[in-house]
Amino acid sequence: MTSFHCDPVAAYQERYYSDFTAAAGQLFDDAVAASGIDLEENRHLASEIYRLLEQYSNADSCKIRWCASQWILIIAAVVWGGTLWYFAAQDSLPAWHWALFVPAIILMIFLSFGKIIPRITALDKQIAALESAIRSKSDQARGKLAPLFEYFDWKTLPSLVSKILPFLEFDGYLNLNRLADMEANFGQYLPRDDDSSLFAAESGTFFGYPFVLARFLNYESVDKTWYGSLEISWQTQEKDSDGKYYTVTHHETLRASVTRPAPDFYTNSALFTGHHAVPELDFSREPSELSGAEGFWAELSKKRVLKKLHRFAQDLEDSSNYTMMSNRDFEALFHSVDRSCEIAFRQLFTPLAQQNMLKLLNDKSCSFGDDFYYFKQGKGSCIVPQHLEDTPLAAAPFHSGEFDFVKVKEQFRKESTGFFRSVYFTFAPLMTIPLYNEPRAPENIPEAKGISEAEMETAVNYIGGAYFAHPASITHNILRVRKFKRARDFVSAEVDALGFKGIDRVKYVPVWGGDGREHLVPVEYVEYVPVTKRTVIYAADEEHFQSEKVLCCRRGIAFWC
Repeated sequence: MTSFHCDPVAAYQERYYSDFTAAAGQLFDDAVAASGIDLEENRHLASEIYRLLEQYSNADSCKIRWCASQWILIIAAVVWGGTLWYFAAQDSLPAWHWALFVPAIILMIFLSFGKIIPRITALDKQIAALESAIRSKSDQARGKLAPLFEYFDWKTLPSLVSKILPFLEFDGYLNLNRLADMEANFGQYLPRDDDSSLFAAESGTFFGYPFVLARFLNYESVDKTWYGSLEISWQTQEKDSDGKYYTVTHHETLRASVTRPAPDFYTNSALFTGHHAVPELDFSREPSELSGAEGFWAELSKKRVLKKLHRFAQDLEDSSNYTMMSNRDFEALFHSVDRSCEIAFRQLFTPLAQQNMLKLLNDKSCSFGDDFYYFKQGKGSCIVPQHLEDTPLAAAPFHSGEFDFVKVKEQFRKESTGFFRSVYFTFAPLMTIPLYNEPRAPENIPEAKGISEAEMETAVNYIGGAYFAHPASITHNILRVRKFKRARDFVSAEVDALGFKGIDRVKYVPVWGGDGREHLVPVEYVEYVPVTKRTVIYAADEEHFQSEKVLCCRRGIAFWC
């Protein structure tokens, strides 16, 4: 493992993206060769399917035109007949109009039943036959491509990333030793909360230092508003200009609302890592609106921010000891004013690191720009990039529902390069810092092994809340793994599923109407009541366990209940 000092944006543009796309293309071609699929046969099938799809589209468009013609005739007959009926009732309709209308109606009926309806029926049969042929050919093409997907597994994309970025190594799964290393040597713990669950995770080492890419499913109680309405009417007596009274009926819609607590579920993703450098330094920063901005107003906003920072630095009554760096752009954009040690901050963010960080924050060409929060406490760091939320962590092996090999290959290219770009720029803030790019001594890196409680929690989320949830639950479920135990050949734990059942309620809200009376407006709402279910789950290395009780085999681990 070699030292790595770089501008991550330039390195991605000039080297890593092209290297990765070439490696991904080669891996895909190797899988194609090993699978033995017949590309010429697939091209022939795909061309047949596209021809059938074109025929289907033409037939469907033709049916729409014929149906439109049928409706035009019906509407024309109804409007014409209604008009004649109206004038006939007024005794102002010449007789010759009926003489014209009756033959026209007969002609319309003849066109409908003799031409339009048979044509629509024939098109329906043609469309049904085409749908059946398309489905059959598509299933045949997908079946021929099925052997290809057997050559992709859980490690395919992470291993491909590590091939291009050898300083970034991924584990097979979130193992016990990796978490123990993070906790014991760097004081970095994954958040544990009764209102959240570890939904998905990837772990490994960055220059030998442990990291975890984690996604959490969270729950919180929010106020939700339901609405209801009531139609009322009343009558009043009013006097006209002749002094006579007449009755007027008034109508009004009364509206009301009820606010009640409801569960809200959301996810958030973050990178957790540890490093021995400058353990005395704590700081935080958040995305800046100045990053990537150009022009007069951007410069004006930057000057305002710098003036505030200058006043903050000159505040003798403040206990932070904050002093501004000479690189004013870095101070304005990175904007970390809560740093605990100025000397350590400068050791971490050298002039080179500041320069590289600024380029990353301002980049609009290939990275995600300034979309990340950064928190450092002691030896632990947490980076929260917004783009990581869309990254498939611990995703299932590549598979495609396309029937066309060309589209399958393009889908693999998009998914693999998207994963690489997201992971690369999640670590990019660390890449800008020279101290973080010094390799850790190999003898200090523990072997990646041991099924962890955290990995079991990601597995139960992969299996799905529907299996572990209480039968009455109508919401997502927070799945928490508890009482984790290790035996000789397997591990066990209890899965607590927290969900909510819904009870339909009605509240009658008093509302004054225009009639001067109070009315009770019904508002229907749902009362959410927590429900829980506990399930015992077991896990073991897949190669050492074979049973019909297995719920799933994932990342080399078998899970059963």
